[in-house]
Formats: sequence, C-alpha cells, structure tokens
Amino acid sequence: MNICKEIPWGLAFRVWWHVFWRYVVFGMLGGIILGILVGFVGALLKLDIHLVTSLSVFLGAFVIIAIQIWVVRRVLTKDSKVSKYRLALLEE
Repeated sequence: MNICKEIPWGLAFRVWWHVFWRYVVFGMLGGIILGILVGFVGALLKLDIHLVTSLSVFLGAFVIIAIQIWVVRRVLTKDSKVSKYRLALLEE
C-alpha cells in the first residue's frame, strides 16, 4: 500500500467531485420529498403558508446534514475508487 502524502490539485478535485455530486443528487431528492411531504401535511392541517415555509427550511437543514453525513459514510465504506486510488480511513 502506497500512502499519498502530497496530493495533486487534480486528484483533490476528483475526490471532491466524487463526494459533491452525491450531495447534490441525494440532497435534491431529499429536499423534493421533504418539501412535498411538509407541503401536503401543511395543506391538510390548513397551516399558514409562512409557517409551512419556515418549517420546510428548518427541517430541510437537518435533512441535508443527515444526507451529507450518509454520503461521506457511504463513500468511505463502499470500495470507492478515484482514479487509481481507493478512499479509506486508516486508524493511526
């Protein structure tokens, strides 16, 4: 096993992209599902639109954080490869 101590900018970009696009895709899906759910429940309960909007933003922040943590965990636990490198956590 070869440990890369000096990471070139191109590789850093590829690692960032490897995680980022998953944030975007899964974050959008989570946001859409949450928005529909909160909007539907808000309409059923005849809540004020401003309350529903505020609730959606508040809950959306938690969902996005949970999705980002899930994405990082998934990338590190699956056998993720970026170019010829494998992403892994090593215990010191």
